Amino acid sequence: MKKKSLLIFAAVVVLAGGWMASQRFKAAPPKVAPSGPQKQSWWKYGGNVQNSYFGVGKDTKGKIAWTYHAPSRIFESPAIGADGTLYFQCMNAKAYALDSKTGKVKWGSNVNNLPFWQKIPHISSLSYGPCKGIITPAVGSNNMVYFPSIDGNLYALDSASGKRKWIFVEKKIPESVSSTICINMSSPTVTRDNKVVFCKNNNVYAVDGDTGKTVWMHKENWKQTDFGGVEGSIPAIGNDGTIYVGGAIALDPSNGKVKWRNIKSRPVSISIDNNHLYLYGANPDEGYIAAIDYKTGNEKWRFTPPVKRLRKPSELPENVLAGYGPAIGTDGTVYAGDGSNIYAINPANGKVKWTGRGLWQPREVSPIIASNDRLYLARDENIAVIDSRTGKLIKTIPLKASRVKAAVMGADGTIYVVCNDNMLIAVD
Repeated sequence: MKKKSLLIFAAVVVLAGGWMASQRFKAAPPKVAPSGPQKQSWWKYGGNVQNSYFGVGKDTKGKIAWTYHAPSRIFESPAIGADGTLYFQCMNAKAYALDSKTGKVKWGSNVNNLPFWQKIPHISSLSYGPCKGIITPAVGSNNMVYFPSIDGNLYALDSASGKRKWIFVEKKIPESVSSTICINMSSPTVTRDNKVVFCKNNNVYAVDGDTGKTVWMHKENWKQTDFGGVEGSIPAIGNDGTIYVGGAIALDPSNGKVKWRNIKSRPVSISIDNNHLYLYGANPDEGYIAAIDYKTGNEKWRFTPPVKRLRKPSELPENVLAGYGPAIGTDGTVYAGDGSNIYAINPANGKVKWTGRGLWQPREVSPIIASNDRLYLARDENIAVIDSRTGKLIKTIPLKASRVKAAVMGADGTIYVVCNDNMLIAVD
């Protein structure tokens, strides 16, 4: 009898233990794999899926390691692979892979199907003139790099060899843009389930990262005279996978359906931290940063630079925001500028913590916030290193550059600066 009782007790303990374990498993949500190769620095435009301009590197010694002279102008900022390889595109319609230690070319690959490319003299940059896209590739975790091209297509290249894997071609180009060569296309991002997401001609596409086949498409009904639209908007991805585009629209990552829509401005850059979605907005008479509620799209606060500037004597004054998006620090502080000053903004209320006067220049370059909470501003003459807590200038790193247009940070702290004179400079 005693033996039977012990057996029954043991069975109850095993069953209870199994039930409790199953409940613990159900109660604890599974860990979601991060989107893209998060352990490396700057694998896409804006540094990561949040577009937060955060570099995992700590510091740079301030010496120029090498200078690469490209055959033609470099489009925007490079993306950095897990092994440190730099990937970028030039105006000669070629994509390049560069060894980050030596500055030597690993491979070059054609990413343009326009045979009459050299006959188009009016195209000078995708950031100016008729083209609005930011042509920076994204590095996938499947040994592929995704290049948006001047011809309006998306190219998937093998990261080691540059061999073409597939091309995404939009089946029908809208009549409003069919007569132009520069198709309004954004830099892509890569989701946790290997979808490549980008905006093109006022549509949002999600394509399979391995095959290039369309998973879903979201079409925006938008007129050029209206606010809104998504052309040129660089998608950002939230912690739950929600995709944010335009100014601003939240999309379900599984099917592209709209979760909420609260249009505040024309297509802009969106940055995300753990608490807010930041809309880097631009209206006809001002630029601003708005903190948006993730779930509803409602605006929490808005910051507008106090400095008024004239674009041209014939135009109205505007509050200018510099760069293509703000940097977000480890404590959530938002860093943005107006082309002259840099501001540290409290994420809780939008109030200015400090102002670094006269530190920002030129307008096109966004700041970098490193993991040691130092701010790096690439300028035409130097890189300004700023204490992110106080706004004080720590030091400047000399640059022999002409018109800096972009800067990114590698995992080892090396800063790569792109200049308008076809140069890519590594500062370690």
